[in-house]
Amino acid sequence: MNLTATLKRASAVVLATAIGMAVLATGVVPAANAAIGPKVIKASKTNGIKSIGNLKLDRRLTLADVKARVGEPKSLNKKTCEANYGAGLTLTFVSFGGDTKCDKLALQVGSVDSKKWKVLVGKKVYRKGMSSNRIPAGAKKFPGYGYQLASMPFVTGRTGTVFATVGGSGKIASIKLFIGGAGD
Repeated sequence: MNLTATLKRASAVVLATAIGMAVLATGVVPAANAAIGPKVIKASKTNGIKSIGNLKLDRRLTLADVKARVGEPKSLNKKTCEANYGAGLTLTFVSFGGDTKCDKLALQVGSVDSKKWKVLVGKKVYRKGMSSNRIPAGAKKFPGYGYQLASMPFVTGRTGTVFATVGGSGKIASIKLFIGGAGD
């Protein structure tokens, strides 16, 4: 038995254990799901957005809820409560009265500005960079949002939930999402 090798192995185990205990003692534990993925947004044509990656939109979600489910955003603008989750996904949290701390605000809208994300409305796929010919004929255009691809029941009727904006090149420039969790 090589005593030097045994001592080195034992020292490495003791060091790894000490580091692990120090991390646990400080309360800094890496998030298990530190990213929203897979990069697929699922929406029903008439019943709203169901999920953004592995984030299920099964109830009103605050920023704190989203953080607990998928981890911290890559960056957060504390004035506008816009959370950048990377890969071209931004989620905005708002309140129409009451709390002003981002963690307590409700998920209201989102924006997809990257080809990495695929948006499924029913079984039809939309992505940034695709030809605007993919947008259904007769889709209603809303200023500032784009062409409505999906909707959901809302206070006095229906409201749009997924919108495709079209750039000068005739391609989908971005996809806007309306979640409507702030109680408006």
